[in-house]
Amino acid sequence: MGEAVRETMLRVSVVFPGPSRQGFANLAVFLLARLCEDAGYFPVETLFVDAGRLCDAEGRPVRARRGRWLWLVTLSYEEQWPALVGAIGSVGSPLRARDRGPLDPIVVAGGMSVALNPEPLRPFLDGVFRGDAEPVVDEILSIAEQHPLDDREALSESLAALERSGPVRFWGRRPACSRGAAVSTFGRMLLVEASRGCPVRCRFCAVGHLRRVHFFPASSIIEAAGESKGASRIGLVGAALSWHPEMETLLEGLERARLDLSPSSLDARLLAGKKAGLVARAIERSGLRTITLAPEAGSERLRLKLGKRMPDDALERAVETACSAGAVHVKLYVMYGLPGESDDDLLQTANLVRKLRRVMNAAHRSRGSTGRISVSANPFIPKPLTPWAEEPMQPLAQLRRKRRLLKQAVERVGGVDFSGLSPRLAVLQCMLDRAGPEAAALLEECSGRWPPPSGMLDRFLPGWLQLVCGRLEKCE
Repeated sequence: MGEAVRETMLRVSVVFPGPSRQGFANLAVFLLARLCEDAGYFPVETLFVDAGRLCDAEGRPVRARRGRWLWLVTLSYEEQWPALVGAIGSVGSPLRARDRGPLDPIVVAGGMSVALNPEPLRPFLDGVFRGDAEPVVDEILSIAEQHPLDDREALSESLAALERSGPVRFWGRRPACSRGAAVSTFGRMLLVEASRGCPVRCRFCAVGHLRRVHFFPASSIIEAAGESKGASRIGLVGAALSWHPEMETLLEGLERARLDLSPSSLDARLLAGKKAGLVARAIERSGLRTITLAPEAGSERLRLKLGKRMPDDALERAVETACSAGAVHVKLYVMYGLPGESDDDLLQTANLVRKLRRVMNAAHRSRGSTGRISVSANPFIPKPLTPWAEEPMQPLAQLRRKRRLLKQAVERVGGVDFSGLSPRLAVLQCMLDRAGPEAAALLEECSGRWPPPSGMLDRFLPGWLQLVCGRLEKCE
């Protein structure tokens, strides 16, 4: 095959702006590859970004593939944006889409962070898709393949027209699932999507506000699990897993398939409600050692305000159910810096941890074991498209003070590990969520490095903290 023929063929790469160990935990990577292969584009490369360079799964740098080279990029987090910009430069291409020529890659991006605010990244992208991948990937492939290589402007306009048609949602039966390398990366665990969206619609969380909830049928989940060879454990992924209408059918089907359960997280009300016994049997059969819950706030008053109708006694019953069934450790997700939050609310978070510690100790006493509580405490970040999108973020100094207060109070309980996103990174994430195309110069200067020093922020985005909390202060 001659070089001229190769340059007219469409090469497709799914790009994850992070190392492979993170990429293989992202179901969108596998979904995009599967959709492209189903459309007849085979093989599809899966590429990653490490240390600012585009590389393969083994970490080997990837050289430019000149010609029709389409990048389908999935971006879950704003912190991945500079990595993508760096990856474009690492293959020798101009960073900004308007400067790229006929032999440079066509870069199209989607994912949660892009759906919330694509504007800072838009100058680097040839196209954006803000809905689900299934309805639009075929059209993106067709546009990338059919447009003349020397007419990038027409290509970008066609992709922009596709974006303007609005986010299209997928209501089909086939869930995303991992395969191949992911099974070895996670030991022998297969990841399968159980739901999209969330019916709870908490005021702080974008997942429940981007789309209506969609549950994949239990039969489809079990079928997807059965297609993977060598997996003995299934990780069910989805914010709405606890509300799945076919929970009993799903758990019974997994048991018949001899697949152990490993849910991403569970709602305490599921473990404290009518289906508690059913879930407890699955925990015991699977040998699940860690149960993950997300109360988000320590006080019932604040939980009710943010949309979590989850009383303390439900959390206590959930931990008792899980630990009595054999779970050893508990992981909790909580926030600080919430609207209307007081220091007393933070101390109530520590009190909640203390209550759950007592419940764990009582449940473990009969088994002669002990476990730890992992508290992941993260600053509240007002997300676009949520009811709290316009709330100011608390100043950095205040967030740092609250984190210290919470950490000290929680660690006094004993047997607790404390972690979470740093206040500075949270403030920068909020800045990117609220910025426009003017932030592109900052991303270009960072080009793979994040976070930037304050001097760089002030130089490329003057007054950036006004986007976050409406006041100017240094963010060292």
